[in-house]
Amino acid sequence: MIENLDMSSWPMRTSQEHRAHANKWRLAKSSDEWEHIAKTHGVRFSELLRLPYWDVIWFTILDSMHAHFLHALPQHIRYIWGISPTASAGDGNNSPTVKPPLKPSSAELCKGLKALLKERSSDRPAEIVSRSCTRPVLWHLCCEFNLRRAGTSVMLARALLEWVSYALIFVLIG
Repeated sequence: MIENLDMSSWPMRTSQEHRAHANKWRLAKSSDEWEHIAKTHGVRFSELLRLPYWDVIWFTILDSMHAHFLHALPQHIRYIWGISPTASAGDGNNSPTVKPPLKPSSAELCKGLKALLKERSSDRPAEIVSRSCTRPVLWHLCCEFNLRRAGTSVMLARALLEWVSYALIFVLIG
């Protein structure tokens, strides 16, 4: 999550999970399926994964040439995370290169909430919600509930659907 700089809240990925997603990618039958798996899980297959002793998580190294010598890491910190002396808050929520979309009307936001409630139990709810709501609607709903606002419309819809599921559980258990 681009805005979340609290490392303790980041979900840990295991080598087994990574291998499973990479094998799904390797066995995919179409470029659409490859793209979906890569975007959803951030994984593509590598021949190194055929080595039983290769642990993709523990054996990943920081590429010093790109991270330091080519100034990719400072650029990423300043312009993607929004951490700089000149950025308001400096916590990644106010990246100087990203302008928030114009706020939709209350009616559009309500329509977006209704779509979340209606589609949450469908087969692929995030994809359906992302097609029925505009990106500004999804972005501002995420902002309203203090959720991640970076990524594709499907990623925003997924964050909102997860929030709706938790909110409904808390309402049901009182």
